[in-house]
Amino acid sequence: MNEDDPYDIQVHNKHADDGVDPSMLQEGIREALRRFDTASADVSVAVVSDAEIAELHEKYMNIKGATDVLAFDLAEKHHAGANGRHVEGEIVVSADTAKRRAEERAHPVAAELALYVVHGTLHLLGMDDATEQEAMKMHKMEDEILTAIGVGRVYGG
Repeated sequence: MNEDDPYDIQVHNKHADDGVDPSMLQEGIREALRRFDTASADVSVAVVSDAEIAELHEKYMNIKGATDVLAFDLAEKHHAGANGRHVEGEIVVSADTAKRRAEERAHPVAAELALYVVHGTLHLLGMDDATEQEAMKMHKMEDEILTAIGVGRVYGG
């Protein structure tokens, strides 16, 4: 993390796919963090296959099968640093799932992956989508963030 950027965001593409745009993923995460007045953050993104995310999904959520995104809050407790809230986490996204959904929704894979990392970041920031009302609020925030970074609506769009 450099002095000018309080957000250390690393993207690790473990899946050879041309649709991965690390700068777009980083900007989506930054925009979500800014909207929640996050003072600093350490976020790592892993772009993996369906097989890899299915293994993690079963191990940590006890749910069989692949999913689009998993978010792991790595902070011992949500805490405020000297200048405000600090977020620490890892987001794992499936490039295989993104490719399928992007084809279904007729938009680029990069846009689908941006949706996934924004969704994961919102979970790290405390949002949930367990109820229909929470999901609607979360999807609205995703649309706003993705539009702000030039991607536009992705979910249901």
